[in-house]
Amino acid sequence: MLMSCFFNGVPCKSTNFITFESPSYGGCYAFNAMMKNLPNGGTRDSNEGGGDGILELRLYAHSHQYVPNLSDVFDIHIAVGIMIMVHDNTQLSLIDIADMASGPGRKHKLSFTRKKSYFLSLPYAKCTNQIPLAMQAMFNLFQDADYAYSQLLCFTNCIQSYT
Repeated sequence: MLMSCFFNGVPCKSTNFITFESPSYGGCYAFNAMMKNLPNGGTRDSNEGGGDGILELRLYAHSHQYVPNLSDVFDIHIAVGIMIMVHDNTQLSLIDIADMASGPGRKHKLSFTRKKSYFLSLPYAKCTNQIPLAMQAMFNLFQDADYAYSQLLCFTNCIQSYT
């Protein structure tokens, strides 16, 4: 549960977030997603307010609210924590693939650099930047986020399909 949020020292608004469900982690939030039908996609710039793009979140992790208690059924232990993913605001949140774990009761600081991957087009791969009709329903689950289909997502789907 999100207790407080500040971006460059300014309180966040509920409109800065979208929610979605992960099959592995349950309820998830995405901050600063590119939105449809809003000026500039409704995104916030890292230098907004003269800041350095610092996002401060205070979260309350309570495992029974997010992940069903599977220990009785599958005899597994579910740890309490928060999964974090930093990605482009037009990229689908692939939290099950590119996440980082953070433990409760601790302060975590993340830094990142942006890396882009480009894959070869036909005849080497069938990947494009167009959302396949079969995947459109999945993209629609992310409320009004203006997520784009990408070569990386295509590549990930190919790996899942053929392994």
